[in-house]
Amino acid sequence: MTDSANTSPHRSLRLHLVDDDEVSRELLTLLLDAEGYQVVAFASGDELLAWLRRADSVAPDAILADLQMPGLTGNPLAEAIRAACRPAPLLLAMSGSQPAPEAVSAFDGFLLKPFAMDDLAAALASCAAEPSEAAARSGMVDLGTYNLLKKTMGEAQLGKLFEMCLSDAAKRIAIMRDAQAIDDAATYKAAAHAIKGGCGLVGATQLYAIANEMEIAGPDSTSLDALDRFVAASAQLQRMLVGQAG
Repeated sequence: MTDSANTSPHRSLRLHLVDDDEVSRELLTLLLDAEGYQVVAFASGDELLAWLRRADSVAPDAILADLQMPGLTGNPLAEAIRAACRPAPLLLAMSGSQPAPEAVSAFDGFLLKPFAMDDLAAALASCAAEPSEAAARSGMVDLGTYNLLKKTMGEAQLGKLFEMCLSDAAKRIAIMRDAQAIDDAATYKAAAHAIKGGCGLVGATQLYAIANEMEIAGPDSTSLDALDRFVAASAQLQRMLVGQAG
């Protein structure tokens, strides 16, 4: 573990950095420190978790974790961090290659290495925004629709509406997986159409687009990829609108 407490310039966010590659870890620590972030660096996910579980540890504002490390890494690491920290810090995955959406579904954002410090600042600002704002910036919801519904029915009821929509979508995704396995195009497309209707109602634009894609294509060779993308996007939206709001 490396502790860097630069009190300088314009940022005072506490960042925990996790990367098993020593050169990358040291270089990123230097760059982040120069930007004024307060950085604590770890060589593994297990080392980070041991630190977070200490009674005297101070929770960070955000955690940057490499995706390709030995031991605990990826979504299992993100889930363990959320269990160890209440409330959970912002979680950003990073890697030298672009991962599949489902590989980072437990994170709040992703940075492709090498990334500029402005890219990090933008990712942190987006994740730290109000849930509706963050989802709108990510292209996941239509902010106009979200705010109209919020004004009409209140935030609590809107949260329940989203929960109902995402829960219904999850059930229909299971139906679609079964239909895809037996090449039942009618059932597959009907479920996709129903998901599209629910997502359109709440302004979940990204989920609507994936559901529309699935309805048009039917159970073809790309079906499993589309289903996985929908599940990953749904999990990310749920964290933005429910998890961070709490």
